Amino acid sequence: MMFPNFLIFCGVALRPSGGRRGVSRRLLACAGLLALVAATGTAAERSPTHATFAGPPADYAELIGRSDEVIRRTLSVEERAGVRRDGDLVRVPVFFGPGECRSLEELVIVPAGGGASVVMQADDVRRAADGGISRAHLWFPVELAPGATQAFQLEHRTTAAPAADEPMPVEAGPEGLRVRTATGEVEFTAEGGLQAIRSGAAQWRFEDAGAFPRVRVAGSASKGKPAEVFSLDQSASRREVTWASGPLFAKVHVRIEASEGVALELEYRIPRDGRELVLSVAVFPGAGSGALRENRLLRGKLVGGTAVVREIPAGIRSALRAEHGYTITALTRSSGESLLAVPLVIGGSNGRWTMQDGDVTLEGMRGLKRETENEKRTLTAYWTEVRLVPTTAGTDGELWGAYVAHAQPLVAVVDEPGATVAELHGALREVVREMKPVGWRQEAARALVLEGPEAATRILKHRPVAREANAEKLAASARNAAAKLTGNGARKLREDEKGRAYGPLDPYHITYTQSAAALLAALTDVPDVSRVNLAMASAVREIGGRADAQGYPYIDCFARTLNMQMGPTLFGLTAGARAGHVALVRFYRDLATAPPVLGVFGRGQRPYTGASAKNGDQTDFLYQSICDFWLRTSELLTGENLGLHPLAYGRYTDCIDVMADRYHGVAARPKAQEPLVRANFYRGQTHTHRWLGWSCAPYLRLLQNPAQPNEPGLTEAIYYTRAQRGRWKNWPDLTHYVLADLLVREPRLWTARVEVPAAVDGITVRHDGSTATVTWTPTRGAAGYRVYRAERAGGPYRWLNSPHVENPVPPTPAPPFIDPSAPSGASYVVVAEDVHGRPGAWPERSTAP
Repeated sequence: MMFPNFLIFCGVALRPSGGRRGVSRRLLACAGLLALVAATGTAAERSPTHATFAGPPADYAELIGRSDEVIRRTLSVEERAGVRRDGDLVRVPVFFGPGECRSLEELVIVPAGGGASVVMQADDVRRAADGGISRAHLWFPVELAPGATQAFQLEHRTTAAPAADEPMPVEAGPEGLRVRTATGEVEFTAEGGLQAIRSGAAQWRFEDAGAFPRVRVAGSASKGKPAEVFSLDQSASRREVTWASGPLFAKVHVRIEASEGVALELEYRIPRDGRELVLSVAVFPGAGSGALRENRLLRGKLVGGTAVVREIPAGIRSALRAEHGYTITALTRSSGESLLAVPLVIGGSNGRWTMQDGDVTLEGMRGLKRETENEKRTLTAYWTEVRLVPTTAGTDGELWGAYVAHAQPLVAVVDEPGATVAELHGALREVVREMKPVGWRQEAARALVLEGPEAATRILKHRPVAREANAEKLAASARNAAAKLTGNGARKLREDEKGRAYGPLDPYHITYTQSAAALLAALTDVPDVSRVNLAMASAVREIGGRADAQGYPYIDCFARTLNMQMGPTLFGLTAGARAGHVALVRFYRDLATAPPVLGVFGRGQRPYTGASAKNGDQTDFLYQSICDFWLRTSELLTGENLGLHPLAYGRYTDCIDVMADRYHGVAARPKAQEPLVRANFYRGQTHTHRWLGWSCAPYLRLLQNPAQPNEPGLTEAIYYTRAQRGRWKNWPDLTHYVLADLLVREPRLWTARVEVPAAVDGITVRHDGSTATVTWTPTRGAAGYRVYRAERAGGPYRWLNSPHVENPVPPTPAPPFIDPSAPSGASYVVVAEDVHGRPGAWPERSTAP
């Protein structure tokens, strides 16, 4: 591609007053328009515009409390993936109230502890009817150690803005664009096709037309007439390509239009450091059914040698990176160059490379269709985001490390000065008051939130009754229920019958209706509550407790879904500890800390079941959030360390998006005014099943450290809660509303975490035929050791000395461990136990096979 010998910046930003970092810099955008129409790709116009960094008009937010004259927002930037961040960009979604911001020049971001302001760039800037800014994404670079958190403040500027900083250089001409980065360049054709990516020694180029989306959308069929199919690809006659450049990143925007409102918007964000190319695609299906017949985010032919598609395990914890069959893909050449595709949400076809007949395709989501069922009626677009990472990483381990470095895009947790625990409590009280309880547990918990412990105690004096605390009678009721369903064992239970077969012990109802009893036991003086909880956990284990072929305990419920096992686990850990029931506590603790539960992938994702998943199917935001919320509740009430990954705490706040209302609404069946849409559900899952199932996710961040005053995340929890007022709510939601309210504001529920043994070091393996001898360095505080084996490093694992199998094996007291039937190339992990059977930390890596 030939370019003119001049550069177009069209940029405005504020020049630093000092060195590269920690200096007074500011933003604003920069823009150039390369408006291209017609399928021929001829440049029709080139003139300056700020539209690329702007969004459509939007209303103001209703602020929580009064606005501060100086501090507009507090920002918490949290590294959760365990990698160092050196200049990584932070996305800051900000919703403004009336009069808060007329111009972005009024704002500055500074470290909360003092210091110079940081460079800032804005995108998706939206204005209200009076011309004021109602919302925007602000971006700034940050340096963070692995696992570190840094606080910043978005302040009203009290001094004059410094001089403008230079935007990234962009070469624009009739044949296309070239964006210069610190490590290379990214090229685009005049039609908006991706032409080339170069970062250091890694170079990838597509043939003349470049790589371009290929999407087909079906409209609605009418009587006697099949649905029309609309094509959105390089053949589309209505197309516009715009670009803009700022000090931190450049942006290329491609819009393709069909008819009847069907359109595609493709955005590329190119950061100055050139370490990745961020691709986001939104498909607007128009007024019809919008079924996606084909969804290819990019499609083209490579130049410069053949490549193969390589799969990289997607687990975040190194030793457990292959526990599940979820992978990301990379294009790899024999020369050692790779182009990783890291989707924002992992699962299914989303963001995966494929190759066929010489074509390279970056696949999008499949099976999407607008439906009329409940919340799905609010859907207006299909959205996804993928990071393309050029790298020279060669080994599987190096590619996995490159993936993890890009798995968690940094998103600030943004809070208003008026957001407090008292405000959240007030909002939750209103929502809880609107709901009708199911059973005495929800009734007493509701009274606890609305009136206090005395009201809850009055209810609990009449219930529970004595038989509910009898584990033997509960188990007998469950056996009778199963016998009725199966004709006294004449046939096997179907999966969908397992809940009913438990009778009064249905794990689903224990989780969703009865879990609040764990808090009632701690906050009231009614001992029968804890005895009932103990009886239920014991009876569930007796009836449904199993151990799988890998040696892990679980509750036999519908499809072995992990979320349904959370209620019995909560009761087993809390009531079991209070009663000193060591075996019961161990069973449920080992269920909650099994490798399939610990082995999260992507941004803290987990499969539907509690078992190792062989296939990388789509995951559910709803059930992941429920599992992590219940696990964290168990940790807070008992002090147990269940290994919850830090990524879980950002599951909801990472979805906050000032453009979310372009893709979907809030919920169906409203009984009040439609609230502001603040979170993009596509940032949490890639499909529309259980659509907008936010559930308890908005409250999970508040449980990370509830003892911290005004814990980050309060603002979004309050806005979400207020949005539920006057709307239809599902009865199980009452349980997580009361759990969230009480766990955030009741110090009596916060138990100090028990220390567990450190990760085992010095693990070595010596193979002698089919026998493997595993040795390690003894760990301080260890009373014994668990040994896990996998056929390859990273899992999936089998627990070789599990106490839960038919022939239990005790923990190994000291090294070595002899495995008499080791597969060729087997890999091992050793985990220390304390005297109570609590597992210690997993090592960073498993042994090499």
